[in-house]
Amino acid sequence: MIRKIIVLTALLICLATPALAEDFLAAPIMPGGQETARSAEELALTYDASPEAVVKYYQDLFAKTGDIKFRQRNGINRIEDYGNRPWHKIVITKEKNGKTLVTVTKDSWTWILGMLVLRFTGVFVVLLMLFIAMSIATRIIRWSTTAKAPAPAK
Repeated sequence: MIRKIIVLTALLICLATPALAEDFLAAPIMPGGQETARSAEELALTYDASPEAVVKYYQDLFAKTGDIKFRQRNGINRIEDYGNRPWHKIVITKEKNGKTLVTVTKDSWTWILGMLVLRFTGVFVVLLMLFIAMSIATRIIRWSTTAKAPAPAK
């Protein structure tokens, strides 16, 4: 019986190993790009297409996907994931040589904890403002409803 358990455990470990193999962040990569940089945290690709064509490709790809936000600021397009994907953002920028740089960044604990701290602080500030407003309202009501002591009789 113990031998069967050991064999079964070893078999499950061997079968689970390919499932643990990781594609790069399971992020959709537009075909036709030249890899310029790769690390455990990010992947950078260069394309001959215009940034608008690359953004259109990702907009079509994520059209029916939730928790994805497209942002454009200062000529930089960001596709940010607010769901449970292993990648955090895809940044699309136009380089000086006319090519388009696409960078896929891994979700980091720094960003996750930063967002949690920001949200906690926001909720705390809102609750503190409500407490102060309620305290002021209570003092005003208490001041306006206090019965004035009758004047002493002469």
